[in-house]
Amino acid sequence: MLVRPRPYSNACKAYARHKTFNVRNRNIVFNPFLFIAQLNQPKNRQRQQITRCFSDERSTTMSLSLPRDPVLLASRLLLAMLFVFMGWGKLTGFSGTVTYMATTGAPLPYLSSLIAILVELGFGLLIALGALTSPVAIILAFYTLATAFIGHHYWTFSGVERYDMWIHFYKNFSIAGGLLALAATGPGHFSIDGILASTTQGTTARKL
Repeated sequence: MLVRPRPYSNACKAYARHKTFNVRNRNIVFNPFLFIAQLNQPKNRQRQQITRCFSDERSTTMSLSLPRDPVLLASRLLLAMLFVFMGWGKLTGFSGTVTYMATTGAPLPYLSSLIAILVELGFGLLIALGALTSPVAIILAFYTLATAFIGHHYWTFSGVERYDMWIHFYKNFSIAGGLLALAATGPGHFSIDGILASTTQGTTARKL
């Protein structure tokens, strides 16, 4: 009498035979004739196959993954670099910044210049240091999208200038996407937020 094996046994055998197994959604593609031939295998052998299958899956995933914290540190520095440099340039050449804001049609050019310096230089440094990372990254993402429409309205230009503004317009969208990804993943351990979180967890563990 044939005994129907457990689902994980079938899934592991299908993975080993056909290299097609989606762990998250439990989507399995397999040849049923292979299972019929293997239903009478001893349970210990099936258990060994399951262990080997998922060990291989886990080791393959780990070998393809990048070191999380160093990569997050590099991404923060690369994202912050543009904002810090631009904010510092606006601060050191403030009169020129006000003039530029007026030419782009920004409302209240003097106030707009102050806000731009505060957001770009101040929030850029916070991103680089990894302090208040998620909320600051979200604010910077929306700020970057807003400045795309204020400073890079390519549809009002023509020729080479239109193409240049078109690049800057969608560049802002790409930067905003990176900031939102950073807000979702967090700054990593190499950050002020990470240090504070580790300190808080250590204090809580000692109290318990």
